[in-house]
Amino acid sequence: MKWSDRYFIIICILAFILPGYLSMASDRYFLKCDENSIATGITICFKNKKYLEKNHDLPGASDLVAHLFQIKYREMEDDFRRLGADLQFYDYPFIPFDDYYTNDYFGFIRVKVLPQNTDEALNLVFSLIKRVENFTDEDLKIAKKSVYNSNIMRNRKKEKIKKNVFKAYFGDSFFAMPDYCFNTGFDLNNFKGFVKEYLDPSNIFISMYGKFDPLNVSTILDSYFRGSKPVPIVLRGRLRNLKNHKILLEGEGKQAYVYIFYPLKDIKTFSSLAKLYLLTSYVSEKVSFQIREREGLAYSVGCYLMFKGGHLFFVSYCATAPSEVSHVAGEMKSIVDAYMLKPVKLSSEDMKRIKGRVLLSNMLKTLPNVNKSFFNAMYRLTEFKGYNKIALDKEIKKAKIEKLCGTDFLVYNNFLEIILK
Repeated sequence: MKWSDRYFIIICILAFILPGYLSMASDRYFLKCDENSIATGITICFKNKKYLEKNHDLPGASDLVAHLFQIKYREMEDDFRRLGADLQFYDYPFIPFDDYYTNDYFGFIRVKVLPQNTDEALNLVFSLIKRVENFTDEDLKIAKKSVYNSNIMRNRKKEKIKKNVFKAYFGDSFFAMPDYCFNTGFDLNNFKGFVKEYLDPSNIFISMYGKFDPLNVSTILDSYFRGSKPVPIVLRGRLRNLKNHKILLEGEGKQAYVYIFYPLKDIKTFSSLAKLYLLTSYVSEKVSFQIREREGLAYSVGCYLMFKGGHLFFVSYCATAPSEVSHVAGEMKSIVDAYMLKPVKLSSEDMKRIKGRVLLSNMLKTLPNVNKSFFNAMYRLTEFKGYNKIALDKEIKKAKIEKLCGTDFLVYNNFLEIILK
């Protein structure tokens, strides 16, 4: 008996014995079945988006491809609607750069579909990818207008901050490339070459969560990937040690921003990462209370963790008036230093409150099946434990901590304070 036949029999037995609990994984896809689901979530990942953009010298090219997807989708919209399928290809404007859709590692098609139509929807998505590969000059012309109209609404000040922060930490590597396309003047043949590499089956990883037949789906996927060797994903960049810890940027308008970044040490366990998430939430509460509630100097303020270039960062941010930016920067740095660079004692009430906040945030982020498939893809491709919400939440729930110290996590001599007036 061939090993492939044995593998098929084993999967059949597991599907019979463990209905609703089956997972299947390979270097091309990750499938998680949930018999109680009312929908199937699918995330099609196009790997190495910024890495390829850097190789082709096409900043934001993947963003333009996402708009090409939107255009070609309209040609097939009736077919997708007949299946009860909803598709998303790019982030919407006004989302801040701690957003959990935007990442350096892959672009995506996110699909929500009725369970009984999962197989057909997959094949239809593969047809859509082929159409985008064969885009016309008219398609590209419309996509350029679409990307311009979408990105003109984005916050250019935050884009300027991102560019400076990531260039400071990662130099000219692809991690400093922009998330969105702001310049559509490029060589057409070069762009076509990018699209070919980006959308090739060898560069695709697929994650699914929901109610579907794993045997049928794996057969469809194996057929699609047949003959192609998976391209490895490029994850980690070299982090610079900063000599200048402060950057002041000039801008126009009535809004100013302050950001403080701290790189974090490699965190080996879910238990340690859970403690860091709890501490970050606690410090965010302190920063927000002082600057927004007590002093009334901000409408958007807080702290979060960001995974970038294979490294984890602690980030504190505030949007304030230009006249108050120096004072706010000093207040933020003082609070962060007080609660991240010294041991902090947490009462049982503090722990209960911040646990509830973190767990609620994770639950809301992963509530739809398509989001579950997205985070599963992020975890499988990056191995960053923060994307495994199930394992992380288990550690958060059982955490019993009376004292935390941010210096257990922070690379505290490599911080960056950036102000944009």
